Amino acid sequence: VMQLCLLYYHYLVPSPQPLFSYILARIIVAAFLFQTGYGRTMSALAKTSNFNARAILTIILRLNLLTLVLAMATNRSWNDYYFTPLVTFWTIVFYLLHTVGVWLCPRTRVVVVGVLCVLLSMNARRDPEQFSFAALFFSPLKPILTSKSTPFDTWLFRSQLDCFSPLMGAVVALNHEKISYALARSEGIPAWRKGLFYALVCTGAVGAMAMWAWPLQFVWTDSGDAAATCLKSCSTCKTCKQCGGSGPSLQFLGPLSASRDASLLQCVQRRIAQEQYNYQHHAFLCVVPCLAYISLRNLTPYCRSHSSPIMGFIGARSLELYLLQYHLWLSNG
Repeated sequence: VMQLCLLYYHYLVPSPQPLFSYILARIIVAAFLFQTGYGRTMSALAKTSNFNARAILTIILRLNLLTLVLAMATNRSWNDYYFTPLVTFWTIVFYLLHTVGVWLCPRTRVVVVGVLCVLLSMNARRDPEQFSFAALFFSPLKPILTSKSTPFDTWLFRSQLDCFSPLMGAVVALNHEKISYALARSEGIPAWRKGLFYALVCTGAVGAMAMWAWPLQFVWTDSGDAAATCLKSCSTCKTCKQCGGSGPSLQFLGPLSASRDASLLQCVQRRIAQEQYNYQHHAFLCVVPCLAYISLRNLTPYCRSHSSPIMGFIGARSLELYLLQYHLWLSNG
């Protein structure tokens, strides 16, 4: 389902994307990174774990082999493929955490990741006049993380925006046994107590989603006011390729006219709304939809034990499907 949503986002939604489509794509990326933190931590904590250098190298090879082939075939850079560098980075982080830091207890290791995420999130707007730990941390890798089409600032944006998603995945993995025990115990209680338990979980998940979604209406309203102010204060406006149905990309369009004022206003409003969502909401609250979905998906034995074989087949190949559709999107510019 997430793959289908990304296909819709990349190929059918005009740029700049409406806020709902943009938020959906951002949540999907956060969900993939959530699974990275969860999966690597579960592998490290498993009693029969084969969490060693060979296993991690195999994972990194699978993550990067198709990306390298596609990049060489089209004369592109490895870091142009958004997802691969990001997941590779967090895979290495969790490997080092659970091997070099093996003398630490699991909870302390997750706290270390939390400290790293907080430091990476500093100066998320990348103000050059303020200190940026992310810029300092990734500066030795700048030649690898920079290309003609993907500047270093883009990598900083991507790595900072979803840095708390892998952390929350690790937290869930750390508490997996307790969660499993609570769910198993809920099956042996009287029916009325079981129904009350289900009702409380559903109410909590829906309530959390409502609290997460409520401020988004103000993001769109505030961005509209900011866009109107921007257009009133300037006689020229930078726009994107899709703005107004025509017009060159990122070039001055000259004095505004009444015929294109509405389209320019919508273009600027969408851009401002996306920035406000990224910096005010997504980085810290993107895990709320993920946790709400997981809570509802695993609530009852029927939900936990039933899945779609077709979706499972696609999900097992989600990396390759994502890379191929992203590669086509990059190739079509």
